[in-house]
Amino acid sequence: PAASTDPQWRKVQGVQVCLVLYGSELIDMPAGSSYTDCDGKAVDITTLTDTKRKKRMHLLFRNTFQLRSQGLI
Repeated sequence: PAASTDPQWRKVQGVQVCLVLYGSELIDMPAGSSYTDCDGKAVDITTLTDTKRKKRMHLLFRNTFQLRSQGLI
């Protein structure tokens, strides 16, 4: 119910969703190969400690969704 939610919630106009997807195949990458994560930081793919993500293609997808109209329609 709206009465029990945080009053700040009513001020939210939109939400941004960011996903980083990585491939299943190992690829030979030169040292220093990196991608930009959702925080805008460069991540070196060749030095990742997670072996499921190390030396794999990474793709970032970002989208912003409007939740409430501002009455401009």
